[in-house]
Amino acid sequence: MNILTPLITLPLVVKALGNDGMGKIAIANSILSYFLIFGSTGLTSYGNKIIAKNNELGSLRKSFNGVLNLQFLYSTISILVFIIYIFFFNLNIKSILFVSLVQLVASYFDFTWFFYGINEIKTIAIRNIIVKLTGIVLIYFFVKTREDIYNYFWILGGTNLLANLSVFFVLVKKIDLKTIQINFKVTREELVSSSIILLPLFIMAIYSNIDRFIILNFLNNFESVGIYDVAMKFISMFAVLIVSLRPLMISKISTNYNDISKVEQLVYKSISLVFYISIPVCILLFVNIESFIDLFLGKKFMDSASLIKILTIQILLTGIGDVFVNQILISIGQERKVLWVMVALCLLLVVLYVIFIPIFGILGAAITSVAAHFLILLLEYYYVDKYVNVRIDIIEVLKSVIAGGICFLVAYCLYRLFHVDSYVKLILISLLIILTYILVCFLLKLKLQRRILELLQVDIEKIKI
Repeated sequence: MNILTPLITLPLVVKALGNDGMGKIAIANSILSYFLIFGSTGLTSYGNKIIAKNNELGSLRKSFNGVLNLQFLYSTISILVFIIYIFFFNLNIKSILFVSLVQLVASYFDFTWFFYGINEIKTIAIRNIIVKLTGIVLIYFFVKTREDIYNYFWILGGTNLLANLSVFFVLVKKIDLKTIQINFKVTREELVSSSIILLPLFIMAIYSNIDRFIILNFLNNFESVGIYDVAMKFISMFAVLIVSLRPLMISKISTNYNDISKVEQLVYKSISLVFYISIPVCILLFVNIESFIDLFLGKKFMDSASLIKILTIQILLTGIGDVFVNQILISIGQERKVLWVMVALCLLLVVLYVIFIPIFGILGAAITSVAAHFLILLLEYYYVDKYVNVRIDIIEVLKSVIAGGICFLVAYCLYRLFHVDSYVKLILISLLIILTYILVCFLLKLKLQRRILELLQVDIEKIKI
């Protein structure tokens, strides 16, 4: 759903709001992301880790109470500072930011961290599916023209708020709220521990969004920001698929953090899965992007295609980096190392963006992003290697790469033989590429795929029973 929702809504929003509107959305969301980290996003990792480590009934209530009060404190501060920011900074999107305030209010009621911590992913998954489907319908009916940009932010904020409130009825079955004391009293230990996790995420948000501000500053128009942001949205929506197991893996590794051999086994599975999924995803995006943009967004966004082709490799880099940072370093309590990694990446990106964006424009921003992510991945590995022996089966990775190379050749031949001028042809070619990848991996006897197929077969047999 995290991939399908943007794929469905992005064409609708782009056609309605245009390059300029997409640029304003990019800048507004970039600003909002910094405040959301302190409101809810940052506490998801912290709360998940605390709940996972204290899963017994008595300590679970105490841990829940501590994380909840911390969330209320951070959310209140975040909202107040956001309002002050809107009033005192000279922005021409102030009205948009005021509407987006609803998303910060929704952070008061975000209990995602609790359900991840107790390994009850189903509740969150069902909620997200319902909310995203609702958002798609609302955007289809209420975002039609450039003036509907406010409707877009009302829909985002409103659906987030309703989504968070909807799980409250499940929450009361797990926690006796009568025993919960809601106040702003938090311990020094809680503040320090949460801050160590929040700071890297805040710095991560800076490097994830600073490119938009630098592009706006040097190129001085929202249209360039919009074209670049569309490219980054494509990369982000496919990267979501690669990092979708993060909450579950954080919970599992946090639970077994004293058993290094178990942690190494989990990490091995994660990295194998990243390679297995990333390679076909990168190929699909690389070969299909021009046809997709032509069919869904229009030729005015064709400049985004060249950026996306450069950025595709970043999906793989992001997946491996997520394993190193979120699944390993944070789970085993090495948040300070994560902070150093994020600071290094942020500084490197800012310096390279300032150098290359004025010279090469948005193309320079894309090249800089890939180069910086690769260099920082080496630094992440340096830190991780001190605590966990990261095992990568080179033969298995080569099998995935060979399967990916054959898929690319198949895709190239298909595009030479057929003119992809309809949604049906695009879908059929994509399915053929995926099936080719699965078939070649099967012929090469890829262990991970064989294991996945075995698990699926067991699940199907259970359903039949």
